[in-house]
Amino acid sequence: MITSSVFPAPPEALAHGFETDIEADLPLLWAIIRSAQPKMVVELGVRHAISTKTIAHAMEDQGTFIAIDPDPTCMNHMSSLVSNRSFAFWALTGEEFTSRCDAHTQIDLLMIDTDPHEYDQTLMWLNLYQPYLAPGSIILFHDIIQNRPEIQVAQA
Repeated sequence: MITSSVFPAPPEALAHGFETDIEADLPLLWAIIRSAQPKMVVELGVRHAISTKTIAHAMEDQGTFIAIDPDPTCMNHMSSLVSNRSFAFWALTGEEFTSRCDAHTQIDLLMIDTDPHEYDQTLMWLNLYQPYLAPGSIILFHDIIQNRPEIQVAQA
């Protein structure tokens, strides 16, 4: 079982998430990445790059990490990652990114943070990325809130 106590994250991998909606999730996110040791990680939806920074730290140049968001200004939140050789930010939609994938693309870990957190978009991305998922791949979701009917990520 992967837990943040078995793979404790160093403070610098979490500090940027202080008092955010994902603060409590970052230690587990870091632990999953460290445990799984993925060769290729794709994150769909970056916004303020909170999870992006934790993923990049956990990857430690062990593979390729591509963060995708259609808003090019997201890069403003990732200046500390520019020197990370394994990291790339692509200002594309999730759909546009798959048009650049080929039959050899193998995603080991897919992080989905849809916006606007709708059932249809989440399901569409799951279906769209399925051909590119490596055997035994991991899919993580942000915003799986059960008590808010407008957020439908968990239902997908």
